[in-house]
Amino acid sequence: VNTSIRPGWFYHPEEDDQVKSLEELIYIYIGAVGGNATFLLNIPPMPNGLLHKNDVKRLEEFGSWKKKSFTHNLMSTAHIFSENEDPTHPVSDLTDDTSETWFQPESSEITICLDGSYNLGYLVLKEAVCYSQRVEKFEIFVKEGEIWNSIYTGTVIGYKKIISVKGQKAQKVKIVLHDFRVLPLLSFVGIYPESL
Repeated sequence: VNTSIRPGWFYHPEEDDQVKSLEELIYIYIGAVGGNATFLLNIPPMPNGLLHKNDVKRLEEFGSWKKKSFTHNLMSTAHIFSENEDPTHPVSDLTDDTSETWFQPESSEITICLDGSYNLGYLVLKEAVCYSQRVEKFEIFVKEGEIWNSIYTGTVIGYKKIISVKGQKAQKVKIVLHDFRVLPLLSFVGIYPESL
């Protein structure tokens, strides 16, 4: 997915005050990178070869948002469970953000017990796509107290799926894989609290 930080692809001084807002960049990023694609953001240089201060300021804001939103992964202190776990590809592999390890579930549910109750921000899922994209339908549940509530139903995970779960509070998160080809191979789960 490629787009420009300005209305056009090349630098025009009359567009100095038309740099995309932080909210627009976040929306595009979540839809692109979080939708199983890569993201190319065009930043046109001025005739002197430098970037305009408005573009630089927006990039700094975007970088700050990204760091705050995706730095603290609650999975690092969580307890993860799945029935009939394959010992060669354990559920603990979901905490490493790498394509070299993966969890190969033999059941369709993964339960994550967080080390406390959190206001959630984003959930990130990845498949080991070097072995193909396999998940075709999945659902996310959260539990705060005694009741599991469904908060998201999706189809494709692929390389990366970013799901905004803002407004949800949870002590437990459950991922249910409803439909997939062969066996699903999940390589990473990230659960990030809402940034302040």
